[in-house]
Amino acid sequence: MEPEREFAVAIRLLQSLYWSYLAKPVADRAIYRLLRRSRLQRIVEIGVGDGQRSSRMIQLAQSRLPAGQVVHYTGIDLFESRPASEVGITLKGLHRQLAPLTAQVRLHPGDAFGALSRIANQLTQTDLLIIRAGQSDEVMQRAWHFVPRMLHAQSRVLVPGDGSGPDVPYRTLGLADVQRMTPSRIAA
Repeated sequence: MEPEREFAVAIRLLQSLYWSYLAKPVADRAIYRLLRRSRLQRIVEIGVGDGQRSSRMIQLAQSRLPAGQVVHYTGIDLFESRPASEVGITLKGLHRQLAPLTAQVRLHPGDAFGALSRIANQLTQTDLLIIRAGQSDEVMQRAWHFVPRMLHAQSRVLVPGDGSGPDVPYRTLGLADVQRMTPSRIAA
């Protein structure tokens, strides 16, 4: 292997270790460790915040895929419609941030229900769905209706655990857990 390539591989390894064990917020570390252990190609994130986690997730997921395959990332967020009191990035800003990455990126403005009602059928075979803390309970209750059609048997859904704030750990749900949560079952 060429010295430059070896150096780049070593840097990526150190970076992924840092994100997995030392990065802030602490709750995101579990997501990074999951991505380091698994080959997840299709990622959907509801609530992108400042976009930093989105960028890291894409990089980690891409590093696990064979040459020629790319990560398919979909971000759903209020973007410019978010209340001024909430921290976040603009749609254009996130496009700029993610453009240099080797991934197929799709960003959809709107709340979880509105976006999923439009695009859930395009998000089939999602490997990882992450729901950021702070999503409206009312909106999410309506959005859960669309989630089962997006998932497959090995899909993982990460939802915030009990509590509030950026360091609340995530709970992992499988397809069966999601189907029990939804008010009505949707045929996959």
